Amino acid sequence: MNNKKEGMVLGGFVSDAFSLAPHWIYNVEQINQLFGNLENIIDLPINTYHKTKKKGDFTHYGDQMFWLLQFLKKNSKFEKNLYVKFWIEKMIKYQGYIDHASSESLKKLQEKSKLEGSLSSDMSGAVMIGPFIYFNKGNSKELQNNIIAKISMTHNNELVLETGNFMTKVILNVLKGQTPVDSITKQLEKLQLSGFINKSFEKAKALVEELPQKAIGELGQSCGINSALPATFYILLKYQDNFKEAIIENAKAGGDSAARGIMIGSILGAYHGTEGIPKRWLNDMNAYSEILRLLS
Repeated sequence: MNNKKEGMVLGGFVSDAFSLAPHWIYNVEQINQLFGNLENIIDLPINTYHKTKKKGDFTHYGDQMFWLLQFLKKNSKFEKNLYVKFWIEKMIKYQGYIDHASSESLKKLQEKSKLEGSLSSDMSGAVMIGPFIYFNKGNSKELQNNIIAKISMTHNNELVLETGNFMTKVILNVLKGQTPVDSITKQLEKLQLSGFINKSFEKAKALVEELPQKAIGELGQSCGINSALPATFYILLKYQDNFKEAIIENAKAGGDSAARGIMIGSILGAYHGTEGIPKRWLNDMNAYSEILRLLS
């Protein structure tokens, strides 16, 4: 189990680092020309949203997930009040890209009227699940409450909250031995959902025979959960047995590949364990040794 849980955390981080160079490039022909087969973590292009970053760093999503890992390692439990204060301090000093959800949430949380942030529908709010599961001591209700509390801090959106809760259950069952696709399918049969997640999965299934750049182009490359979740399901359906290929094809499909990548990497890392993650990718990740220390 520990190998799988470690794979879950490392898979999310390494997928984010892998996506950094092509992140938010929507023109797949440009991705193909700039990066070719894109088989390794590489240097960033000159024109990028992540101008303060270098090869092996994280996007702003990965950075925030790293802060969460640090916080959970230091504290015996997740307390939203304490984490909000911690997050605000980090954000005020942050030199990386600050997206709209983070910027709006920072303003709201600094007002201290409530501990809820933006109404953003970006899927990035739902992907930082791995650190919570890793440090949870088996209390599923507490785990669920903590993840919902964390998501609502920056993405107080019904669909994002629903997705985070759903994917938490998926990962927990993958850690118990289910395949990702079986876990998703069984959760869809079991849970009473609004229909959004079901429809997203059906959209992905309908395009699973298409090549990734074409399929994700049709499903949507953007940050919004209406595009990002079906695209995530597509990669999991097509590449659940190959961590490396899943992360490569996700990154080459363009758009918000980093948010999709964290979710895909966490789920497939939980499925394949640390041995399923290319060692070179881990070694090229600048925070690798520190993450291992935090997981020890």
